[in-house]
Amino acid sequence: SIGAVSTNNATGAGAAGANDALLILDRAISQIASDRSELGAVQNRMQSTINNLASVSENAAAAKSRIL
Repeated sequence: SIGAVSTNNATGAGAAGANDALLILDRAISQIASDRSELGAVQNRMQSTINNLASVSENAAAAKSRIL
């Protein structure tokens, strides 16, 4: 699921603040990768369904032409 990542926790100066910021960015990038993966899987399933329906439609049209 698509979630929000906050940068509000990256307060502080110096190395500690930089490390916090990097951890937040790392989590954000991981979340984006996860969301992209999810969307890609949905897209693949939809494309498969579209291809299947096109095949069913073509087969039905061919059967109808043989009957008539």
